[in-house]
Amino acid sequence: MFKSVFAKYLTAFILIILVCFSILSIILMGIAVNYSSSVKQDSVQQVAKVLSDYLSQKMNEAAQNGREPDIIAPANRGEIIRATRLAVASTDQLTVLVTDKTGGMVAIGGNHQTSISGDFQLPEAVLAKLKDGSTVDDLALFGDTLEKAELVYAMPVYSG
Repeated sequence: MFKSVFAKYLTAFILIILVCFSILSIILMGIAVNYSSSVKQDSVQQVAKVLSDYLSQKMNEAAQNGREPDIIAPANRGEIIRATRLAVASTDQLTVLVTDKTGGMVAIGGNHQTSISGDFQLPEAVLAKLKDGSTVDDLALFGDTLEKAELVYAMPVYSG
């Protein structure tokens, strides 16, 4: 196959270079995927925090003005829907759900609304953690209530 020593060395050298580039590209792809996942997680957490703070502020304002502080009251639903739409306006890869204390859906915003039915109910494990004041980012706790999900983050809304 090889007629000279030079051809053997050249072939070996080219193969070494190709293997090195392959390994390097795999490493760089891993770094890029990890960074992308980290940025998505930060984005989801930031949207959840901002929306939670906003809804908490609205509940406190309602209580101070003598109105019903319950954010899911019919008078407040329009405000919640606007807030969820604003929360997801900057991205097409995020869906925000606002649920009541029992886990029933109050409002939804985002492009994946069609995959979530109107009778959506948060699992008891998620509700228990939220009632304890914890945040939830474990997809396994949601079971198969979400049709398609890569990343989840749940946060309670406080009043008072």
